[in-house]
Amino acid sequence: MKSITRRVVAGAAALTVAFGAVACSEADEAANKAGDAASSATSAAGDAAGGAKDKAKEATESAKASESAGKEGATEEVATADGKTTLVPADLATAIANEEGNWGKPETIQEGEKGFLATYANGDQIVYADAIGAVPVVGKINETWMSEGGLDAEIGLPTAPENVIENGWDQSFQNGTIVWTNDGQGGEYSADIQKK
Repeated sequence: MKSITRRVVAGAAALTVAFGAVACSEADEAANKAGDAASSATSAAGDAAGGAKDKAKEATESAKASESAGKEGATEEVATADGKTTLVPADLATAIANEEGNWGKPETIQEGEKGFLATYANGDQIVYADAIGAVPVVGKINETWMSEGGLDAEIGLPTAPENVIENGWDQSFQNGTIVWTNDGQGGEYSADIQKK
């Protein structure tokens, strides 16, 4: 009986070792597969991160190119009253087109170091510079600004169209405001240049 018990115990032990070896082998294989999967996932994540980084770089370069093109600026030809054409920034061309119904075509378009100046038959003007965009300057405020030097005036370039205020008008410039008012008693109008 001892011999049978030993054989059964030995058989059970052999089976346990066999199952243990199979389980160990399966565990090793599972660990290898998990390692391979982790490696693949890491590689895929790295590829995705690299791809995202490349796309971000491309988007940044594209934005910089667009910004650069905007600074260099899209230009358009604009016809003056005498039929000649002049190449101007697209934003100025749009402003000129918007005023054509009111003012007609500009008599002249001048380019200076600080910007462009489109002048109309009635004396009104549109000033353009990258820093301010296209801004109309009209009437007595325009006359005052031009007498101060226009594009080279110490008060700078206009930053917004004129406003109607009590007894007159005012307009903001880069370095101050030009006010054109009367005394409120029906007196004469006069200019007041208020520097910042």
